[in-house]
Amino acid sequence: MLTDLAATLKVPLEPRALKLPSGVRAEVDGAASDDSVLVKVVATQGTVRSAHRNRVLADMLKLTWLRAAVAPKARLVLCITEPVAPYFSATSWPAQAAHDLGVDIYVHGTDGTRRLHAEQELDDTQI
Repeated sequence: MLTDLAATLKVPLEPRALKLPSGVRAEVDGAASDDSVLVKVVATQGTVRSAHRNRVLADMLKLTWLRAAVAPKARLVLCITEPVAPYFSATSWPAQAAHDLGVDIYVHGTDGTRRLHAEQELDDTQI
């Protein structure tokens, strides 16, 4: 998934542990060499349960926290699999939250990796 996402974004991505000023380390599944892109990947297959949804939301929180703490100009990307995509439908609050927080959602499927809602701007009326 990370390889396909890197090709889609045209940015080399490698797993990385980021060290915060406090000494805390936090891992991301992918990062550009200059930390201009930070990525978390959720590769859920089969039946998606609420625990999977919670993990995706936790990963989104982690990305926004890391941007605030160590990479203020980073592009944030959450790459999910098709089974998780319904949680990010255009009328869902997670999709609106991702948009408002500046997290790009990409879906990895059998046809490659694509950005979710790239052409659609979400607003409060869709919640």
